[in-house]
Formats: sequence, structure tokens, C-alpha cells
Amino acid sequence: AVLVRTKDQANAISQFLAFSEMPFLSSESLNLSHSKQVKFLIALLRLVLDENQLEHRLVILEFLKIKYGKDQDYHDFVSAYLRMPLQNVFDLFKIHFNFSKFKSSPIYEAVERAFYSFEMSGVFDAHLQSFLDYVFEFSQQKQNDFLSFILNWDQQGASLYVSTPRGIDAVQVLTIHKSKGLEFPVVIVP
Repeated sequence: AVLVRTKDQANAISQFLAFSEMPFLSSESLNLSHSKQVKFLIALLRLVLDENQLEHRLVILEFLKIKYGKDQDYHDFVSAYLRMPLQNVFDLFKIHFNFSKFKSSPIYEAVERAFYSFEMSGVFDAHLQSFLDYVFEFSQQKQNDFLSFILNWDQQGASLYVSTPRGIDAVQVLTIHKSKGLEFPVVIVP
């Protein structure tokens, strides 16, 4: 384990470990709200409430650019599609996703539909799985509409983390505060 005093130090150590291709875990890397796929799904859910929110449309386009606009300049890609109706953007990239059906579906079914339509099911991702579990648990409540989910996410999303199994073979990066009560065979304090 690497113990640090601040989150900034944890981020710097984490970036170095990632650059060195060394497996590591940190609370920041396990936060659901830091996953690109989760950000994309949340932005899609937010656009159900107001399809014209440019901030959330930008998140959608940044996600789509990774797969469909690799060769295009970022600014050109975003400016070409930012104000285009969402369904037209999806159709243009031949994504089999019906935004109207998405909007009229129950919350879990809608998220699952997006999960498969945007081909997120190909590789196991702990962030996505934890997010799907969270959406499923939320959908079992009485109020499981899009607005209620987004309000709930705004309150709790930043505090949701992927749970990690004990004994995983990776360097753990954490603040001294979060390490209280934990035991490691080797500890580095930079």
C-alpha cells in the first residue's frame, strides 16, 4: 500500500502507477462517477429530462467520439453534432438505439437498453456492473422514474464505489485517513 496525505498526492501516485502499467487500486479509481461509461449513461438519463442540455450532449459526443470519431478533430466532431437531434446522431453512426423508446421505458430497462445498444456488454467492467446493480436496486422502489433517479444520483452518486474483493493483487493507494484499521504486508509513505 502507498499511504499519502492528500487526494492530490493519491492522484499523482495513481497516474504514475498507471503510466508504469502496474495494477493499482485507489478510492478515486473505484468511484462510479469517474467511469466514462457511467458518465455517458447518466448524461443520457439527464437528456430524457431536457434533450437540449448542451453540457450533457457534450458528454454523449465525447463518448461517441472514442468509437466513431477517432480520426476527426475534437472540435470539428463536437461542433458538427452538438445541436443535431440525438436520434439523428445515433442513426448517423448506425447505432441501433431508439431514444423515444428509451424515454418511455422503466428506468432499469432503459439503462439496460442503452448498455446493449452502445455495446458496453462486450467487456466486463466493474464500474458498469456496480452501476447496473445500483439502478436495479433503485428501480425496486415506488418512485423509479427518471427524475427521481437523477435526484437520487445527484445526492449519492459521488459516494458510490465499486466494492473490491479482499486479496486482490494490486498496489493500493489511499490517504492515511482511509487506511485506519487496515493492515498491509508492505507500506510506503512517500
